[in-house]
Amino acid sequence: MAGSDKPSLGDGTGSRVITMDIAFLEMPDVVWLKRLLPNATVAHRSNNREVQAQLCSHGAGLAVLPRPSSDVTPNIVAFDLDEPPQDGTPSSAITAICGDWHGCGNC
Repeated sequence: MAGSDKPSLGDGTGSRVITMDIAFLEMPDVVWLKRLLPNATVAHRSNNREVQAQLCSHGAGLAVLPRPSSDVTPNIVAFDLDEPPQDGTPSSAITAICGDWHGCGNC
């Protein structure tokens, strides 16, 4: 993803995602993200949300994060993918990204 472009919903080509370990592929937020961005590249997998937040803050890609992790992690920016997470995804979850698109100057 470059510039200020959001990922292309229903596609995701060119986007990188940070998602759960393969043992958790049926988690609602993993299914939701895969449905919205089916062609996104999985950059990293971790079942630790704090690790996902750190990877996201260093520009590794998109992640669905709970507010407590994202609110205290520098360089995390929430944005709307134009569709709320599906049932079963905590309402506190956000989709976040760090990268040159938002101009934080730290990525």
